[in-house]
Amino acid sequence: MFMMNLSAPFLCEFFQKPMLAAFPYVDILFGNETEADTFAKINNLNATDRKQIALKISNMDKINNKRKRIVVITQGTNAVLLAKDGIVTEYPVVELPEEKVIDTNAAGDAFVGGEYGFVIVIINICENNNFIELYSNDIFIEILLNFIVCGQA
Repeated sequence: MFMMNLSAPFLCEFFQKPMLAAFPYVDILFGNETEADTFAKINNLNATDRKQIALKISNMDKINNKRKRIVVITQGTNAVLLAKDGIVTEYPVVELPEEKVIDTNAAGDAFVGGEYGFVIVIINICENNNFIELYSNDIFIEILLNFIVCGQA
């Protein structure tokens, strides 16, 4: 299982070659709206609609054909986009009241870190072969996003 985060728009722009070299190995890709937009522009995906960007990224060449790439694009307080098997699903974000927001710095990093942690826990619970089956199952995706986006499993 290889997961990657686009991390920052400048990385998509100035480190395009090494990023694309890793891409065929990526099983799950994370990025925010600005990173996705920049990645699409720099790599000539000819799309500005984020759902189309997510689909195009999910369909880029991949070495391991046992599982298709999953792409997760966060959009601040707008719905999280998840592209899998040629379908984009939107997951609403529970917005906090402004007075409860202390700092949004590293919010995306925390989101991705939570996703990584969840996957690691599931891998440790399952035997590796069962995890591959679980990864392919839509229920896994529902649990994964509900765990992070909605704070409920």
